[in-house]
Amino acid sequence: ESCGHREYLAALPREAPDPTGWPAAQRQLLAGTPLAAQVEAQRRLLADEFARVAPTAAPRVPFDVDGAALFPSFLWARGVHMSRCFPRALVDAAALPLPHEVLASSTVDAPL
Repeated sequence: ESCGHREYLAALPREAPDPTGWPAAQRQLLAGTPLAAQVEAQRRLLADEFARVAPTAAPRVPFDVDGAALFPSFLWARGVHMSRCFPRALVDAAALPLPHEVLASSTVDAPL
């Protein structure tokens, strides 16, 4: 199946690129850190959102009845997206003669 994006898709990481998508054993390595608490809180929010959205996608996306098999894939896709999207201000700054000055600035408005 040719889609024109084969090389890009093949270059994506096979494992989740951010800790919200890591398996429990890997997340356990963060135990006792502020990051661990943030990751678990984010996972709870994402699980709630997934539970809300998954039934709507069910007719178009094959997964088991409760969607549990798809949640890790959802976390992976979110991580891949988040690790590759950049605020417009940073993208625009890359074209400037001295982009490092803009990138290091705390005054650049760069909402996600």
